[in-house]
Amino acid sequence: MAEVYKALGDPTRLEIISLLTESENLCVNVIAEKTGMSQPAVSQHLKILKNAGFLNAKKMGMHVHYSLNRDKVKEFTDSMTALFSEKPAHDCKACPKSIQNKK
Repeated sequence: MAEVYKALGDPTRLEIISLLTESENLCVNVIAEKTGMSQPAVSQHLKILKNAGFLNAKKMGMHVHYSLNRDKVKEFTDSMTALFSEKPAHDCKACPKSIQNKK
């Protein structure tokens, strides 16, 4: 999960993810144009997102087109929901006396 959080921790990569939620199958050149970045810079960001599992890449003619890996997105959102879901309160009566006395 740390690799996934690291991949999503960059504003540019989040912008790319956002673009791909609006339009599937974008090539590097279109993403570069829409973000105002150079093609090599966009390629580096796409590589990180692809390595984290968030992107599918498909060769179409001379260009590679990218789309979101919806299964990975669902897996990520499910794990976030589980991580931040309400948990039962901790019963301090089960703690050792030494921990209870420090409170």
